[in-house]
Amino acid sequence: MTENAQRLASASTSPDIAEALAARVADPLWIVARQWQMGEFEAENGGSPALVIVTHQSLPLSRMRIGGDWVNTPPERPLESLIEAERGGEKGGRPRGWNTDTLSYDAHLTAGDLSFDIQGYDGRSLDWYDFRPDKLDDKAWSDVKMAETDSVPGMLGFPGAPEPRWWTIEDGAAYFDSAVDPEPNVLSMLLPEFFYADVRNWSLAPAPVQAGHVRRIDKVEVVDSFGVITRADPVPAEETRLFSLGGETAGAELFLSPQIAAQVVDCDTLEEVNWYRDEAANMVWAHERTITDDTGTHDTGTEMAPDTLSTSEAGRYFTFKNDQPRAYIPYVPRQRDEDAASGVALRRGRTQIDATVAAPQHRSNTVAEATWVNQEDIAPNGLRTRRLHRYARGADGKAYFWIGRDRQVAIAEDRVRLAFDYLRDETAQRRGQKPKK
Repeated sequence: MTENAQRLASASTSPDIAEALAARVADPLWIVARQWQMGEFEAENGGSPALVIVTHQSLPLSRMRIGGDWVNTPPERPLESLIEAERGGEKGGRPRGWNTDTLSYDAHLTAGDLSFDIQGYDGRSLDWYDFRPDKLDDKAWSDVKMAETDSVPGMLGFPGAPEPRWWTIEDGAAYFDSAVDPEPNVLSMLLPEFFYADVRNWSLAPAPVQAGHVRRIDKVEVVDSFGVITRADPVPAEETRLFSLGGETAGAELFLSPQIAAQVVDCDTLEEVNWYRDEAANMVWAHERTITDDTGTHDTGTEMAPDTLSTSEAGRYFTFKNDQPRAYIPYVPRQRDEDAASGVALRRGRTQIDATVAAPQHRSNTVAEATWVNQEDIAPNGLRTRRLHRYARGADGKAYFWIGRDRQVAIAEDRVRLAFDYLRDETAQRRGQKPKK
C-alpha cells in the first residue's frame, strides 16, 4: 500500500506587505506574561549604556636588562627575539637571558620608573603574566599626561547565551541549566541564573592599548541613553585580583601590554636534551638526543662512550657495571659551595673516564653551559629542552630570526636502565685477583 504525501505552503498574492510586517499576536496575554518574566515591569528608571569614557595614562616599556647588559626595547620588535637571541651562530653562543641553573630565561624590564621581572620564562608563549612587578611607585605617573578614550559598549555574549531578540534562534550547543557537576553546590546553581536572567545587565567596552606600554586607568565614566553620567569605580582589591599586577597598594589598576609576537614559528632543531630523574641512583641524566657539530645536525642514537669501565691508573673506582651511551650525561648531587648553608645542587659528571675539559663527553651547548642545575627544577616526569631556529613578524611588518630555546615537560619515557653499580679495585685486577663487588 502506498501513500501520497502532500506539502501545504502558504502564499500571498497581495502586493501590500504591511499585514505581514504587523506580526499580529493572537494571544496578547502571552506577550504580557513574557514581559513579566523578563522583568519589564520592575520600573527601573535607568538607561542603557551608550558611551564609555576612560581617562588613563600610559608609559612605554623602553629598556630591558638581559644578563648584565641593558638594551632598548622598541615597540615594533618582539621581546622574544631580544630575550632568547644567541650570539655566535649555530655552533655557539649562550643567550644572555638563559639561566642554566633553572633551564629558563630571566630578564628585567623598565617603563619609566616602573620595573618588572621576568623569571622562569620557559621559552614558550611569552605573555603578560610572565612579568612580575618589581617597583610600582605612584610617583612614576606624576609627570605623565592624562588621555581620554571614548568607546561604544556592547552586550556581553558567549556561545549559549540568550539572544537579545526574542525571535532569534538560540545556539543549542551549550546548556548551562543542565551542567554536569559531580558535587552540586551553590555556584553551580547561581551560574545558570546569571546566564539566563542577569547576563544582559553586563556590557563590554573596548579599550585598545598600544603594544609595549603600561596603562594606568584613572577613572571610567558611563553615559547612558538619557545622558546621565555615572562613574564606575573599580572592584576592591580584597574582593578580586584578576589581571592585577600589584597587590593591595599601587598596581591594582595597571594594565600591561608587552610587545610580544602574535605567533613564534619554530624551525629547525639544533639541539634536544632530555632531563630525567633516576630515583634509584639519586641522580639526574641529561640525554643529548640531537646535537650539532662540524658534520651537521644529527641524532646521537645508542653510541657508547669509549672505555667507560677501563682506566690505566691503579686504585678503587665506583663505576657502572654496564657501558652507558655517550649521549647520557650524569648529574649528581653535590654541595654547591663549601658553606653548608648553600644547599645541594646537581653537578655535571661523566661516564667516559678519558673525557677532559678540552675533549668533554658532552657535545651540546645546553649541557656544556649547565655545570650546575637546581634539582627542584627537574620535573618528576622529566624535562625536554630544545635549541632551535625561530621566526616571528614584528608590529612593523619586518621579519625577525633568532636562535632560541624552550623547556617543557617530557612527553616520552627515556631511561638509562642502569645495571648494578660496584666498586672495582684496579690494583687487584693486575695481580690476577677477582675484583671486590
